[in-house]
Amino acid sequence: MCARAPVGGALCSSRTRMGSPRRCAIYLLPLGWVLTRSALQTWEPALLDLLALPAGARVDEVWSWEATHHGASAVLNAAAGAPLAACDWSDDARDVLNFLLHFLPSSIEPGELPAELPRIAPEESALRTVRGFGTARELFAVGHSFGGCCCTWAALAQPRLFTALTLVDPVILRFDTPRDTPTLAEGAVARRDTWPSREEAHAAFAANPFFAAWDPRVLAAYIAHGLIPAPSGGVCLAMPSLQEALVFAGTNTSAPVWDMLPALEARVPLRFVVPGREGAPEIGEPGQTRERVWRRPANTTNVRLPGAGHLIVQEAPREMALEIAAMLEADGEGPGAGPEAAAARL
Repeated sequence: MCARAPVGGALCSSRTRMGSPRRCAIYLLPLGWVLTRSALQTWEPALLDLLALPAGARVDEVWSWEATHHGASAVLNAAAGAPLAACDWSDDARDVLNFLLHFLPSSIEPGELPAELPRIAPEESALRTVRGFGTARELFAVGHSFGGCCCTWAALAQPRLFTALTLVDPVILRFDTPRDTPTLAEGAVARRDTWPSREEAHAAFAANPFFAAWDPRVLAAYIAHGLIPAPSGGVCLAMPSLQEALVFAGTNTSAPVWDMLPALEARVPLRFVVPGREGAPEIGEPGQTRERVWRRPANTTNVRLPGAGHLIVQEAPREMALEIAAMLEADGEGPGAGPEAAAARL
């Protein structure tokens, strides 16, 4: 299904409904930074693992969201003639708020939703800015990488909408951080993006050490949903190479979130999940991860996942599910910390 973005384009989202009576919703921003063309369906193994846990019974629905230039949204907007565009990450944060304030249905109901979500009543949108969702739902937001930045920006603007935030190695950088954007953008443009078939693409990815680290279920989901029929035959990546490069070029627009993070309302629990694999590249300069996770010390926890790099969701979906479950079980008060968790913190 989709919702209209304020300035052209559409946002694609997917809802999974479980039928729990708790009115608890998880809102995912499954956007990768090292591989921005990762499809939202690569979160599905982590979600399935979450729903198999006792905490999964507390979840009534899951919304997965893609930005206008990612995955299914990119395909939809390209078909409508939308041009490639520079990427200011504040635009994506605005789109998150636009969806939550004006399109997220008023209540959690059974049955299918329309392919294009209608706007809710203006009066209800106005109430959401004042009291959030009230008793209609609890919203636990999970954002990865670029999505973590956008999710945080949205929570800074409208904290009453959020019950808790889980940020998975978010790209939130100081303004003075040296940029490796040119290298990332060049890599995006140079990366192969077409294959004769899905089977050959799968074989090529599986032989690449970068993708070999992924959970096999995640790679299968990426092959199924991150590739589309190519105009010249075979398959290609859903997100154009140039658009991926433009997303990387917008990395510096995350700096305001770094500056504002200490002001995030202390009521909102904040959980950072960061890489624990020895030698894994750090987002920003050495030591910046530790600085980032304590920018707002009140009601904040963090955990390192051993063996995982930046693409935690793709490499360690089971462990990611356990972290989301910990936040849910704490009822939005921040997960508890046992000896093992304390040893894994920054």
